[in-house]
Parts: sequence; structure tokens; C-alpha cells
Amino acid sequence: MIHSEMKKVIGLVLLVAAVLAYAFIPVDSKKTIVIDAGHGGKDPGVQIEELLEKEIVQNIALKIKEFGESPDCEVVLLREDDSFMSLADRVARVNALQPDLMLSLHVNQSDNAAANGIEMYVSKENAFYEASKREARRLSAEMEKGLLEMRGIKEANFFVLKNSEAPALLLDMGFLSNSSDKEYITSESGQEQLALLISNYLRE
Repeated sequence: MIHSEMKKVIGLVLLVAAVLAYAFIPVDSKKTIVIDAGHGGKDPGVQIEELLEKEIVQNIALKIKEFGESPDCEVVLLREDDSFMSLADRVARVNALQPDLMLSLHVNQSDNAAANGIEMYVSKENAFYEASKREARRLSAEMEKGLLEMRGIKEANFFVLKNSEAPALLLDMGFLSNSSDKEYITSESGQEQLALLISNYLRE
């Protein structure tokens, strides 16, 4: 009888130990971030003289992957070269990946040559609107550490924002039509600094 009770106790102890061991197995918390370098291929985006938006944002996207990827953060680029992707194809890829965040990169232009700085957009039609706003505030706080002025977080129903099934942000990283912004966002050092700021945000 004592032997039987002892076996029951040992069995219970082993069961509890197994449950506790399972409870402390690390959960995979790796984030997946999709970077959408805007335009590409036959679609150059903003063009000022020989400067093309598609090339600027592609360069910065590649640097974000280099600086921002870590064991805890996978950075997926929708395009890594000068290839054209339709908006529908971009959204389909994003939704297949089910990322923690979709960040679309662009640069701006204006008829007013004095217009300058960074603008950020979220969409009310995105199912993750509140999460998108939280992420926009976090990224905005990081971008404010850089050299370009922050022009605020705005709302717009851009196709990639409203149709991405994930928190989604669109970042306009300065104005090619502004001489100071243009010098910064087309320089190697300026692009590296922008990529580092975004990478720092992704690693937080």
C-alpha cells in the first residue's frame, strides 16, 4: 500500500515538474516587419532632375534591413531591386506574411519650395487603426531625434494603408523639392541616419 501511494506521489511530482518546465519554455516573440519601398520599375515616383524617389527609398530600405534585422526582428523587403509591383500585389504579399507592422517608404514634393520635413500617415479604414496610431507615435518620437523636422501624423486612405491586414504606416522622408531636404535624403550619410532611426524604432 505504501509502495502504491509512493508511486502516486512520485507520478504527481513528475507531472507538476513537466507542467512547470513547459510553462517556462520561451515563446517565440520574433517580430516580422515588412518594408515597402514605394514605386519601382516603370513607376519612378517623385522625380527632380535626375533624382528618383524609387531609388532613394530602395537604398534606405536596404539599409533598414542591414541595420534593423536581429534575432528578435525579421525585416522583409517587398522589393530589393528596381522592380515594379502593383499596389494589389504589395498588399497581397503583406497579408500573406501577416507581419507585426507594414512600413511604406516614400519621399515628398511640393510646389512650395519651402515645404520641408517628414510626414507620417495612417488610415482610419485599416482594421488595426489604433495600433497603427500607437506605432506612428513611437516612430515619430524616434524620427524627431534626426535632422529633419517632423510635420506630424496625418490620416489618408492610401491603398496600402487601408488594405494591409496589419498595423500600417506610410512615411514621407522629406521633400525632394526642398533644397535642404534634397541634399540630406540623397546623401549616403543622410540615408544612413534615416535608416538608423527607423531601425532603432524597430528594435525597441
